Amino acid sequence: MKRLLIIIFCAAIIFSVDACGDRGKSDTNKTEEKEEMTDVESKETESLEETEPLEDAARTETPKNPDDLEYIACRADELIKEMYDDIDAVAEKYTGKYLEITGILESAEIDHDSTPPGKTVYMKTTVEPPYENGWAIVSALSWDEEWVSQAEYEEAMRTLSEGDEVVLRGYAEDYSFDDDGGVRLCSLTLVGIRPK
Repeated sequence: MKRLLIIIFCAAIIFSVDACGDRGKSDTNKTEEKEEMTDVESKETESLEETEPLEDAARTETPKNPDDLEYIACRADELIKEMYDDIDAVAEKYTGKYLEITGILESAEIDHDSTPPGKTVYMKTTVEPPYENGWAIVSALSWDEEWVSQAEYEEAMRTLSEGDEVVLRGYAEDYSFDDDGGVRLCSLTLVGIRPK
């Protein structure tokens, strides 16, 4: 009887040691799995951070001083003529770029009803649109006080008159060159305006 009790006791100890060992292995495996999952999640997060698109990178990385920018120089007449010849080529050539356009001022307006006030410049051209009621005008609009302050713009409005030769600086967005049923529309983001 004593021997039987000793055998049972030893068997219980062996079983207990095995169970603890298995539990230790199980805990170790769980820890390793958790570490592997953390590594995978960390790599996925890094991958997402690397591939996330930068919104409007061209504009956010450029200085806010218009004189520090690189411009493509052109004349308003040439730009409108190019648009009527091949608007897709014009969009590919200028979108995402800063333009310095020389031309004749038609009007400079300010919308005091918006906050901040909207500033719009129109340049007329000598181009005869091939369509009835076609546009042959370059326009530029901005509400941005950092690019063109209201005070600076109002000063330009006082000193410039219709018919003056001016230099308009603008940024071409992806909607700047539009084909509205055959009518070509050029609408830039205003960066600056000055006399020629």
